Amino acid sequence: MAVIVDIDGTILRNGKYPISKVIEWVNSQNTVYIVTARPEAARESTVRALKDANVKYNRLLMNGIGRTHAEGLESKRRHGKALKAKVSMAVDNDADARAAYESIGIKAVAPNSVTKYNWHGTFTKIYSF
Repeated sequence: MAVIVDIDGTILRNGKYPISKVIEWVNSQNTVYIVTARPEAARESTVRALKDANVKYNRLLMNGIGRTHAEGLESKRRHGKALKAKVSMAVDNDADARAAYESIGIKAVAPNSVTKYNWHGTFTKIYSF
């Protein structure tokens, strides 16, 4: 199954500095939906930042609602709802965003606890920082 991943504070620090361990995990996933509260107007610079950080993803979903924190959360909730049947979890540094995903039935975790399904069939924590 696919995963949802946030950008700011999750895979990029201060908008452009890669968080390598999380990016390594993201790049090991089969299907990645980047869901961000960044406004649609920032798409070009966002795509460039993701490319510069060597982030592999399948689709970038941006915030078309507004610029407030609440509007960003609502955008993430809507995107999550549309993707729910395709994703196994969401990774986001924002506790409110994780709560929004959880409210629609998507498991949500902080980036410092991303997990990987190992060959024994159990979940194993691979990064903690």
